[in-house]
Amino acid sequence: MSYIPLGKNILVKEIKVEQTTSGGLLIPEAKGNRLLKKVEVVAVPNILNTDEELRMPKVSDVVLLDPLNLKLVEPGLWLVEERDVLAVVKE
Repeated sequence: MSYIPLGKNILVKEIKVEQTTSGGLLIPEAKGNRLLKKVEVVAVPNILNTDEELRMPKVSDVVLLDPLNLKLVEPGLWLVEERDVLAVVKE
C-alpha cells in the first residue's frame, strides 16, 4: 500500500538497530523506552512554500523523534508531524 502524507506530516519507518554486549548477547529493546527513536523518512508532503521546504527533512534522511509523538500507520511505519522532528542525523 502507498501513503502520501498531507499537511505537515511525515511518514517514517523504523530502523532496526540490534544492540549486543561485548560477548555477543542480543539486548532487546525495552517496552516503554523513553529514549529518542532513530527513524528513516519514507515520504514527505508536496509543499509550495520554499521556506517550509527548506526545513522539511528529505526522503531517506535519518531523523530523531520522541517515541510518544508517533502515530502508527502499520507495523514499522509511523506518521509524525514535521514539528516533532528533533534532529536530522548526518553520518
